[in-house]
Amino acid sequence: PTLYRRNENRSGPAQMPVQVLVTMGASDPRDFTRLALKAAMRMTMPARLRFIIGPNFVNPRGLADEIETAGFEAIGNVADLAAEFARADLALISFGVTAYEMAALGVPSLYLALSEDHERSASAFCQAGMGDIVAPDVDGIASALGRLIEDRDRRRAMSEAGRTMIDGQGAARIAAELAADCSEAKPR
Repeated sequence: PTLYRRNENRSGPAQMPVQVLVTMGASDPRDFTRLALKAAMRMTMPARLRFIIGPNFVNPRGLADEIETAGFEAIGNVADLAAEFARADLALISFGVTAYEMAALGVPSLYLALSEDHERSASAFCQAGMGDIVAPDVDGIASALGRLIEDRDRRRAMSEAGRTMIDGQGAARIAAELAADCSEAKPR
């Protein structure tokens, strides 16, 4: 990945900060990354925030500069998203395929919905205990992040729920069922 600049975290030396990954997809059409940055600037608890700048962001260098100026880390040109995702203790994401990836990796997530359809889909993840939907406003994001950063037990439960519900083996199970159905089918 392109590491725009590695910044010091805002925590004291005695506490290991929670690793928070912020990723809003390849293009971030609603500018959720900037909204998340504004929310992060209001937080006071120890956390290390890393912002992924997608390949189709408008003015990625300018956004990276804003993130770095605020004391956070901006990374772009990520070749191995799974490795970046796996480093996180908590993720703030726009709901989509990334929600499934985070769940499979056991990363508790806060979801911002781009549409009503995304919100309905994200609500299933919430009901399963894998994450929470967050209102796309600075106060809502800051509050939700703060609560989960401070609640290790809830993050652990969300992580377990994600790994239980999304194990990454769905395609193999479907293929096995199809193969079984084909072998049981009678020739015509």
